[in-house]
Amino acid sequence: MLSTIWALATHSCHELTKEICAWCIPRGIWISAAHIPGKENTVADYESYKTVGPSEWKLDPTSLETALKQLQFHPEIDLFASRVNCQFPRYCSFKPDPTAEAIDAFAVNWHNLKFYAFPPFSIVPAVLKKIASDKGEGISILANWPTQSWYPKVMKMLLQPPIELKSRKDLLTLPSDPSSCHPLHTRL
Repeated sequence: MLSTIWALATHSCHELTKEICAWCIPRGIWISAAHIPGKENTVADYESYKTVGPSEWKLDPTSLETALKQLQFHPEIDLFASRVNCQFPRYCSFKPDPTAEAIDAFAVNWHNLKFYAFPPFSIVPAVLKKIASDKGEGISILANWPTQSWYPKVMKMLLQPPIELKSRKDLLTLPSDPSSCHPLHTRL
């Protein structure tokens, strides 16, 4: 399917190029393309040079590895990541990302995907709904918040008992500023 999408995109670009040339030639306009190095192409590359925001928190990789061994589970893909905080080579990003496998994890079918999900707290209910509708199986990193409306649903969906990670300052890190502590680190 990916090759089909690429072929369609290439075909569309080719057709567009032909139309532009057909318009320019009778008007005596000559166009050319030139490569501009990324460091000089600040307008087009603006998004990739922006600083990482506070939503790029990452679970300590050693803690994750320990938990995965206990669960005997090996994820294939990180569903809510970026090139800055991904835990696995394959990942889905929230915004366009040149190395992401897909943009918007909710647009991907989670059935038969061994996934790792560390979603923003605000979308946990949508994640649970997607897991149920796609009949997906994976590991989700969620806060132990019994007072949250989604908590009872999580408990019913468990395939194994949860592994509780001990709260500590470096359990969640901000890759762009490793010395930062998550604002809720004492309560998570």
